[in-house]
Amino acid sequence: MILEFKKICDFCKIWAASLIIIGALACTLLAKLYWAIHVHRLGQYPGWIVADLIVLVGAELFCSLTCFSWQKNWAARVALVFAALVCTWSVINAGWLIATGTQALPAVIAPLFFDPVSRFRIVGHHLAMRPFVAVALLGPSAIALAFFFTVLKKPIVPPFTKKHIQTRLIIYIILLIAAGTIAKLSLTNADTKISAELRYNSQFKAIKSIFVNIRRDNNHRNLQKDSRILPLADETKIPLQTHKYIGKYNLVMVVLEGIAPGQTKFLDPNSANVPFLASLGNEGVSFTNCRTVATHTTKALFAIHTGEYPSVSQDYIEASVREKNYRSIATILKSCGYRTAFFQSADGIFEARPGLVNNLGFEKFFARQDIADANSYLGYLAADEFELIQPVCDWIKQSDKPFMLTILGSASHDPYEIPDKYKDPNYSDDDEPEVKYRRLIEYTDAFLADLYKKLGKVTNMDKTIFCVIGDHGEAFGQHDRYGHARIPYDEVLKVFWFIKSPKMIKRSVKIDTTVSSIDVTPTLLNLLGFDITEADFDGINALAQDILVRKLFFSTWMKNGPAGFMLGREKFIYDTTNEMMTVFDLSQDPAEINGQFFMKNSADMAMTADKVINWQRQMLITPPVNSKEEYQRIFDNWLCQTNSREPRAVYDKIKSEPKR
Repeated sequence: MILEFKKICDFCKIWAASLIIIGALACTLLAKLYWAIHVHRLGQYPGWIVADLIVLVGAELFCSLTCFSWQKNWAARVALVFAALVCTWSVINAGWLIATGTQALPAVIAPLFFDPVSRFRIVGHHLAMRPFVAVALLGPSAIALAFFFTVLKKPIVPPFTKKHIQTRLIIYIILLIAAGTIAKLSLTNADTKISAELRYNSQFKAIKSIFVNIRRDNNHRNLQKDSRILPLADETKIPLQTHKYIGKYNLVMVVLEGIAPGQTKFLDPNSANVPFLASLGNEGVSFTNCRTVATHTTKALFAIHTGEYPSVSQDYIEASVREKNYRSIATILKSCGYRTAFFQSADGIFEARPGLVNNLGFEKFFARQDIADANSYLGYLAADEFELIQPVCDWIKQSDKPFMLTILGSASHDPYEIPDKYKDPNYSDDDEPEVKYRRLIEYTDAFLADLYKKLGKVTNMDKTIFCVIGDHGEAFGQHDRYGHARIPYDEVLKVFWFIKSPKMIKRSVKIDTTVSSIDVTPTLLNLLGFDITEADFDGINALAQDILVRKLFFSTWMKNGPAGFMLGREKFIYDTTNEMMTVFDLSQDPAEINGQFFMKNSADMAMTADKVINWQRQMLITPPVNSKEEYQRIFDNWLCQTNSREPRAVYDKIKSEPKR
């Protein structure tokens, strides 16, 4: 028995690189098989795996030829490291595919490098919530890692001969011909976008996306002389109209985290009940066709508060601290004597939020770190929203001056943890994520109702504009996708937008015109009495009577993710990685099921692609010009980094404890 075990170990050491590649192939094929079964397209599975076979067979052949050509320990090490990288990427892709329904690209792991603390906290939290998955994933990974380093320390050069290589080539050629033939037979006229996407191999797409990114980055650098110049707070003056409410009305903006209208009774009678949001629609303005500019909170917050498109890039450049604030609704109202504050229940470190809040010109920032009761924390990011109400009311009571404040929720963010006091008797930690999510939507609605009631005790709500807007939605299997990072469909793009102000808006108004989160700031400024005709916002006054049909661009967050634009009820989506364009007529197909698909080299796709790509290039924001990367103290307790596309924030409480 011991002798047999030793033979197996020696065999594994000799052929370590090839076995690791086989493991990568098995992982990829099983993940795609799982997804083919999940979306009921098992017949198209052979077509999905041909490119996987080509790339991974090619990887194994590279390892074999390297060892055969040099027959040295260093060659065996090179082959082993290369195989380990291929396998690691395959595991990441398999997990990403199973979790989201999309292929992973190198951009997926970028946040691990520029925000490792936050990202590993996310990964750790998810693993802690799923102990079986954690053991199943980390156990074999630990064994494989130990095996890798053992072999790497004392490699054994495989005894390759010319016959071995020739035999491999013959087998691989036969295998690929057979796979290609089966794949061709599996194609149908009813092919869909998901089939087209999954036919591409993740490793192939990864390599392609790297070169696409290099080309784009070079294009961006070439455009530096024409780089985008955003309006700054001290460089723009927006005049008041004769009839004005400025100084007489307060402004409260609530940004909903990841709440999709399609998951509520507004669009689905079997979904979350939201009576307070319904009351806002019945008593004020309801924009029934509002879409976010980006499927990411930092980008959406920037657009909401500035009326400008954010940078179309996978980073948090908007939070990199600048010497001068951007022109925003906060800086404009502050120049008119308003107090300004930004409250969120989320961790302030995440995405360097105080840097963004500072750049937008807010005077006060309050985050999860400022909540006294740590027991109210939810997961790696969020906290009980109700814990914000008293601090908000206390801040309002500090002065009689008019105020503008923003409140950002977080409880409805992944991993959808429900505060204990809001769990019903039937709650279970094993409930499906969608069940928890819908319950959190109802919880958020209850928070909004209590917030509005408590605000009424510290300020006159008849002379307060109460605006509720979503940052983005969330997908739970629609279009076979989950989450929001790379999803261009309305389950993620469509958001709530309500405005209530009893003295200004005296009857219910429903606006079906297609609008965007870039319209929030110009609309609210116009409502307060500002003349925005010469302000040159990207957005417009969405309450105007003569809105023309216009292109409203949007983008998913990750590099090479889908982007596009709305044109009335038509929606154009360009998928950069797969070079594919889709057009939906939402007036006839609101569920986005029967779109027109145009593959690369078609004239229609090229025309749309150029529009989207040019928009992406023009919207790029360059980093602030500082002499070096450094941390600056922003607000009382926050240090924020400058001169970076991926800034960081550090909580540094400087207030001394009272002496006894």
